[in-house]
Amino acid sequence: MAAGAVIGLAAVVLLFLRWWTSPRLEESGGAVAVVDGRSLSLVQASSGVGISGRLGLLGGRCVGLAATADSPGRVIVWPPGTTLQGEGADLRVESGGHSVRIGEAVEGGSEQRQDVGGHASLLPPECSAFRLVDVSLGR
Repeated sequence: MAAGAVIGLAAVVLLFLRWWTSPRLEESGGAVAVVDGRSLSLVQASSGVGISGRLGLLGGRCVGLAATADSPGRVIVWPPGTTLQGEGADLRVESGGHSVRIGEAVEGGSEQRQDVGGHASLLPPECSAFRLVDVSLGR
């Protein structure tokens, strides 16, 4: 009986870890934001490049860096813990202690990670043509 309980507990822990580390979509008011999964790595150091732009809804639905004359726009992969709240003109992203609304200028950092492309399968069809970029605000 004890072995069965241990196996059951191990299964629950594995399911929790899979959920906790999986990327997901945060939804509010018909808009979506891609939020990265949490890392189990003990190493937190990283380096990257500065990134800036205006927050927009790409494909009319996905939160990202709005298109400019130089860029077609990119869907942002937000860090774990990011939330999306409100709708329409009141839609805002809460991330890393920062709050930004659609249409506002944003500055942050990007590690230019290659693995965020795998998050594209989460995107609704209207956003699938856009590339993804990881962004943390205020770096």
